[in-house]
Amino acid sequence: MRFFTTLPKSRFVTATGRPGFVALFVFTAFFLLPFTAMSASAAFPATESGVTELKTLPAGLLVRSEAKGNYFEKNSDLFRPLFRYIQRKDIAMTTPVEAHVGDTSAMYFWIAATERAKAETDLPPVTPTTTTASINNTASTVVTGAEGSPQSTRQSMIDNTSGAPASPKTLPEGVVVLTRPERLVVSHGGRGGYSRSHFEEARAAALAWLATRPDLVADGPAYAVYWNSPFIPGFLKRYEVHIPVHPAIPARP
Repeated sequence: MRFFTTLPKSRFVTATGRPGFVALFVFTAFFLLPFTAMSASAAFPATESGVTELKTLPAGLLVRSEAKGNYFEKNSDLFRPLFRYIQRKDIAMTTPVEAHVGDTSAMYFWIAATERAKAETDLPPVTPTTTTASINNTASTVVTGAEGSPQSTRQSMIDNTSGAPASPKTLPEGVVVLTRPERLVVSHGGRGGYSRSHFEEARAAALAWLATRPDLVADGPAYAVYWNSPFIPGFLKRYEVHIPVHPAIPARP
């Protein structure tokens, strides 16, 4: 424990020579939290730092908060209502946190499958709207979800769905609970602080990789995925940038 005994006793070591509360907090924050943060229930496997890959995210239940303005200035305002919601509903927090950057910023928490029943009562009533189309002589059905997103991305380019899903319910915390279908994304993993510059670097890497894949088409803007809590030192934090994609439709001969 030489780390503690070499520090000034007035702040870090008690009169008996034992490490004080501040020293224990520092030790925990820097050496233990990085491991416990990743032990929370994960919605999907993380992409390794420096790796770009194509992966399928599972369908899930999420809770969303929104705010006008720059995400990197509004992230605390986005986090607080989400945290209040899961506290009120006694829902265990999962990883990762999803961050959408734009004129209107958004943050999403995933709800673990074991906790779904606690949040499903806050979903808006939805009347599924279906249409059937024939692709390669195979009948397919599109079901519109709470976000208004078809269950099949490929079908969304072809089918016309009529009607509209019910408007999301705004809850006391100002958040919205919604369902999301399975999603295909290009994912680039990184390590470091959750800054705009790191987001832009990872987005550029994901876009460069996507440019080499003519069989894929972007299906929405890039967004960030953050795996660690704010208490983790920047050099230990893990993140990803995702670009939703769908298979390109071959041109007719």
